[in-house]
Amino acid sequence: MNYDELKSKYSDCSAQFVSIIKESASQLFKQEFGIELDIKTDQDTLKLVSNEEFPRVYIRFVSAGVHQFQHLFSVEPDFVLKLYAWMIDDEPGDSVIDEHLEGLQEGISQILGKIQASLDGEEGAFLIEEMKITLTDSENAAVTDFPEIGGVGTVCSISMEEERFTVHHYIWSNSDNSTNSKEEMVGVHPVEFDSFSSRKEEKSHSQNIEMLMDVELDVLVELGRKTMLIKDVLKLGNGSIVELDKAAGEPLEVFINGRKFAEGEVVVVDDHFGIRITHLVGPKERIMGLK
Repeated sequence: MNYDELKSKYSDCSAQFVSIIKESASQLFKQEFGIELDIKTDQDTLKLVSNEEFPRVYIRFVSAGVHQFQHLFSVEPDFVLKLYAWMIDDEPGDSVIDEHLEGLQEGISQILGKIQASLDGEEGAFLIEEMKITLTDSENAAVTDFPEIGGVGTVCSISMEEERFTVHHYIWSNSDNSTNSKEEMVGVHPVEFDSFSSRKEEKSHSQNIEMLMDVELDVLVELGRKTMLIKDVLKLGNGSIVELDKAAGEPLEVFINGRKFAEGEVVVVDDHFGIRITHLVGPKERIMGLK
């Protein structure tokens, strides 16, 4: 796919993508987002990235579908700190650490999932592969990740509240014959994709989902916990009462495969205990579960 074809396809899809991103990001970060795109006419991606200020946070992934593209988003560290703070309802940190990158990946995965779901079954459907988020300290570490020509560079101006941040998006086709081969790219590993038609890809994706539907997961409902000395455990007998750390009326915790999934209250269904879900865990709990 040459530059003009790539730019035309990007322009056609960008309006739909921006609409989905704004909606899902507003729900996730509890902020109203404004997004404006400026697609650059310069095909020299090395020149575009050399104008950036470092350090930057790089979000890399491959979109595999009817067409396969390399994506790289270049984000200001202050923006990452702000997004993470909104996710966990806290104040922004001083500098980007692994915890922030993990949180950002959680949020980006949700947004890309919304895009993927909206395109499911359409010609433009795609799957996200090889996502990697890193903090890049210098231009020298960045420029080797780009083809010299043929990629499309876009400046995304993102506004919320009274603040404005800039995100750069670079995209190029895996089939481009640039002077920088994929083996020369830093941080991006070469992958061989089988050639499928869009119909076969959609069928394969559907079959993979159906296979997962029969996977069994362990569900554990925790009433409470207690730490006891060995000597006190040995004193336990019939009729002994162990006081737990959870007060009466507090919600019980539901764990799926050892990770907290929800909270709920006890109900009785036909002489059996059950639990009514009252709250699903938020982004903060999910982020903490990554550790």
